[in-house]
Amino acid sequence: MLLICISFANPIAIKVEIMEQVAMALTGKRYPKACFIGIKLPSSYFDNIIPSSCEDADVVFTSINTLRYRKPLVVTNYDILLRNPYAVAGMYWLDGRYQVVFVKERLREFNIHLLKEFRYYEISQSSLY
Repeated sequence: MLLICISFANPIAIKVEIMEQVAMALTGKRYPKACFIGIKLPSSYFDNIIPSSCEDADVVFTSINTLRYRKPLVVTNYDILLRNPYAVAGMYWLDGRYQVVFVKERLREFNIHLLKEFRYYEISQSSLY
């Protein structure tokens, strides 16, 4: 479950922990390879993600809209989540709250089936609009 104690935690550490949980949920791997586009995070914060080139990555985290990689994208912007067909998950601020969502139809296109504990965060593509 995406439960993280935020009371005295470093905001970067929280973001990294969420990213790791999302990457593991999408790939089913304990140590997924991930690429980061437009996202600057110290690699020393990662315990489970293996930073990788985008060509070798299992999942791509991006803050820009890109169609270059035919891989599951985790985007940090709601507008990109709406428009990019490869964006299977979003991590962004909306209405003053941090949101983590997985788009069901796009997950299925990549043959990704989330574990039961992550299904709560699944939404249908039609609910994005």
